[in-house]
Amino acid sequence: MSNVAGSWKSHRVQKGLVDGIAWLTYREVEIDGAQRAEEGPVLIVANHFGGAADAVVLMSALSRRPRILADEKIWKVPVARQMMDWLGAIQV
Repeated sequence: MSNVAGSWKSHRVQKGLVDGIAWLTYREVEIDGAQRAEEGPVLIVANHFGGAADAVVLMSALSRRPRILADEKIWKVPVARQMMDWLGAIQV
């Protein structure tokens, strides 16, 4: 299986971080149809009212490592910029 975004296998620390955050925030998450996002190209759109909850939940729930899009304003905060770069986020 080829995956442009990459596998979590080489990003275990990142996967552990997002899993921990998701567990602390949401004790239980049910994903319907997640198996359809496991192979081939896929675009998942999640709208939120603020924060990064949807990105954390998706990153935790998927077995493949997704790339997330984030507002360019986030990169103006040094600590946030480092975190977003570390996670491989794409600024828009």
